[in-house]
Amino acid sequence: MAFSFSFTGLSYLVGSILLVFLAIRFFRYWMEERSLAGRMLFFFVLFLLAFFASTAILALFFAYNAFALRLAVITAVIFQGISLSFLGYLLLRLKLPFVSPVMGPVCILLLSGASAILAILLPYTSRFDAEGLVIQWDTPFAVSVPRALIFFLTFLPLSWVFFQEYRTTQEPRAKERAFGLAVIMAIGFFVGSFDFVFEQILGLKEIVSDIALTATLVILLLAVLL
Repeated sequence: MAFSFSFTGLSYLVGSILLVFLAIRFFRYWMEERSLAGRMLFFFVLFLLAFFASTAILALFFAYNAFALRLAVITAVIFQGISLSFLGYLLLRLKLPFVSPVMGPVCILLLSGASAILAILLPYTSRFDAEGLVIQWDTPFAVSVPRALIFFLTFLPLSWVFFQEYRTTQEPRAKERAFGLAVIMAIGFFVGSFDFVFEQILGLKEIVSDIALTATLVILLLAVLL
């Protein structure tokens, strides 16, 4: 194990730090109001933090280990699936009360499981580009599609739900919170779409994705704190 600086590892490290603040904020929200939204959002961020932290560690300390980088892809798929399953539960509870909310996590975990299996079985080699100081994940498009679909099914609808709440509620604090959550979900959708779809379709370099990830997470933190 040896430390190897990379912009990829740095972006995930910064993301991990920002998500700690976000988790604390949602935990306080949950404790103050004992609401379902606060509880689901806290666990969502908690598992997202596990994804970011594990990726940061593997990218910074095992950059030259191809197996470790492949493991980072697999664990990312798993932690993301668990994280977004809480949003799936929340979405069904808020907008489709006649449907069992358990169906949300079940569908998301099935898609995530399929993506994880493909990440294990399909041939690809993630590697550290020492010249560009980035991790070239080279994740197969077949692995990215289910992940992008999960983002589409959770972040986009919830962004609209919270935006509608912002428009209809009159209480100032609830209105501000609803707007902040709508922004968070919109940013999440943008990050997922960029990372899993547009980057591969447009053939963008990994450094572009790393910069976009860090920038959007900073905006996300500012949205939450303000």
